[in-house]
Amino acid sequence: MSAQYLLPCACGQKVRVEPAQAGGQVACACGAKLYVPTLRGLRQLEAAPPDKSVRSAGRQWGPVRGAMFSIGLLVTVISLLVLAYTYLQFAAASDWTQDQTPLIHEAEGQAIEKMGLMESLEAFYILRNEGLGEPVEPFWVTAQKVVAEKRALMIGAGSLALAGAIAAIASLLIRPARA
Repeated sequence: MSAQYLLPCACGQKVRVEPAQAGGQVACACGAKLYVPTLRGLRQLEAAPPDKSVRSAGRQWGPVRGAMFSIGLLVTVISLLVLAYTYLQFAAASDWTQDQTPLIHEAEGQAIEKMGLMESLEAFYILRNEGLGEPVEPFWVTAQKVVAEKRALMIGAGSLALAGAIAAIASLLIRPARA
């Protein structure tokens, strides 16, 4: 902040002026127009005491407060993006979580009914010689696991977004220390 000076008015009040106003005009609270002297003339005026009503930006936003706001905002934005992306995956996987066993049994039963004698005998020999193979987890069970993982990730991302927002808002509400 640049130095300020007090320019006296005929009414007895003093108007704060800055070197940038040198050679110009200012208005007093009484309505009178005052001519601001040149830079050399300003130095001869009474120096203005520091204005306590105006806080400098450096005092309001210290490094801790700025970091708290920035990190809180960054955490909130990233968490919301993760939350949105995870929700899209959650919604897509949720459609596949219903147990499809009755439908599969029905379809397999119809396929067996349509088999001829030779096809049935061939299928029997293949199953007898090769077996049913390794057990495979049904797709709906896998989808249920994915949905549970996505739900947990969404809860975590939502909690982190809330914590980041609280940190950012708290940094705005903290009163700066007086110098």
